[in-house]
Order: sequence, then C-alpha cells, then structure tokens
Amino acid sequence: MGGSGGSGGNGHSGRPSPAELKTLLRDVEDKAKAETFKTRLNAEINSLLNGYNTRDTKLINDRLEDIKRALGDELDHTVDALFGGSVAKKTYVDGISDVDFLILLKKIEKRAPADVIEQIKACLDKQVDGCTVNVGKLAVTLTYSDGMVLQLLPASCIGNHYRIPDADGAGWSKINPEGFFTALTKVNQSCDGKVVPTIKLAKAINDIFPEELKIKGYHMESIAIKAFRDYKSTKDYPTMLTYFFEKAKEIVKTPIKDSTGQSVYVDEYLGNENSQERMRLSQTLDRTLRRMRNATTSEDISLWLSLFGEN
Repeated sequence: MGGSGGSGGNGHSGRPSPAELKTLLRDVEDKAKAETFKTRLNAEINSLLNGYNTRDTKLINDRLEDIKRALGDELDHTVDALFGGSVAKKTYVDGISDVDFLILLKKIEKRAPADVIEQIKACLDKQVDGCTVNVGKLAVTLTYSDGMVLQLLPASCIGNHYRIPDADGAGWSKINPEGFFTALTKVNQSCDGKVVPTIKLAKAINDIFPEELKIKGYHMESIAIKAFRDYKSTKDYPTMLTYFFEKAKEIVKTPIKDSTGQSVYVDEYLGNENSQERMRLSQTLDRTLRRMRNATTSEDISLWLSLFGEN
C-alpha cells in the first residue's frame, strides 16, 4: 500500500522525464536568447537615437544670433519651434513642427509671403557667412559648410495666433499650434516620454523610402498622436516602432484634420480617402512592418538596422 509514493503519471516519482527535461532546457535557452537579443537591439536603437539627438546647442544659438542681427529692424523676435527639424534629421518643411525657428517679423500681413521670404534671403546672403541660403514657398533654408541645416519660417504674431505663409505661398494663414503641441505632449507623457523618440526612429526609416512614398514630417507626428492615444503595450522602442507602423498603414488611408488650422488636412498631398497614393503608401508601410516582424523572429539585429539604412 502506498509503496510507490505517487509517480505523477510519468513513472519517475514526479521528476521530469529526459524528454521533458530537454524541452524545459530548450525553453530556458530560448528565453535567454530572446532576452539577450532584446537587450542588444535596444542598445543599438538607443545608439541610433543618440546620433539623431546630437546637437551643438551653442553653435545653433550663435548662428541664430547671427540671423537676428542680419534681420535687424525687421525682426520682432524668434520662437524655437524645433521638434525634429532639419538640424537633427532631414525632414520636410510642411508644418509648424518641422521647422527649426519661427522668425516673427513686424507688419508683414499686407505683404506677399514671397516678398518677405526674398527679403529675408537678401539680408542673410549679405550678412551671414559660411552658409548658402535657399528659399521655398514657405520657408528659408540655411545650409552651413559643416552640414548643419536650419529652416526658418517667417511669421507674425497676433494675440495667441501666428500667421505663416499658406500652402500655396500666396497669402498668410492663421494658425494656432498650441492644440497640436498639447496633444503631442499628452500622448508622449502617457507613454513615458517615448513617443517622440519613436517618431524620430520612424522618420529615419521613412527617410530611406523612395521620394514619392515618403511621409511628410508633420503628417507622421499627427499619425503618432492617433496611434498612441490609447497605447497599452510594452514601452520599449522596437515594440512601439512596430506598433506605429501597424497603426500607420491603416491611418494613412484616411485624411487627418489639421488641428493647427494651417490647412484642412495635414496630409492633403495624398488626396482623398483610399486614393491611389494612400493605398501605395499603406502597402509600403505594411511591407516595412513585415520586415520588422521577420527581423524580430530571426533575432538578427542587422536586419533591424537595415530598416534605418544602417549596414
């Protein structure tokens, strides 16, 4: 009676069989490999972020002072509007968050934006050394010999609103960027401050897309606000970046209203809902998403880095 003491059904007195032990050991090894991969991948991505965030603040401020002196009596004051502008990583001048500085000028509302922009260019050409000055419909871009790029958006301030060149560069558009900045700040804080770095990583991936399939910077930030508003998953960059692309491939199919008032939609360049351009972009984002998932499954860090154009 009771001499065998309970075998647990495997005939080994509750001890795992060799086959079970092998499975347990394999599970432990797989978990350890996965943790090691995750640690190494996060380290690599943090290294990329450090590179994107590298800024010579003193040099930027010195150059801003040169710009202020050059503009002289025309200048009211400047606003640092940097969120991920050209000084940190190449982006597009297509929204309030993509420029480096708002250059607030006096009494410009009755003048054509093109005239104001050309006047800024003339002043900078004459008085600021070590850079080339180029103009577009909306902004002035300074490219320095050391590779730094500063984008300046002419504007005027009326109460709590700014006026900047409209999308066609033909007139002035009243904007209120506070709503956009507030929404971005809120969603970033709810994710432990990791949404903004995730956007920077997404911009780096976007930067190697074919030109016609690139998402404009302001649009990408607006996608992130929608995507991460109710985010509940793990707050590490590989997970959040994968989640961003998973959401983005659906979000881009439908226009996003512009909370700043700069235009009706932040993504007018893609046309109507489910347009051919939107569907092509969605397919590109889906392919990128599948590459991310395959890279994670294979535990090959070089596959992840290739998404950013890194060897």
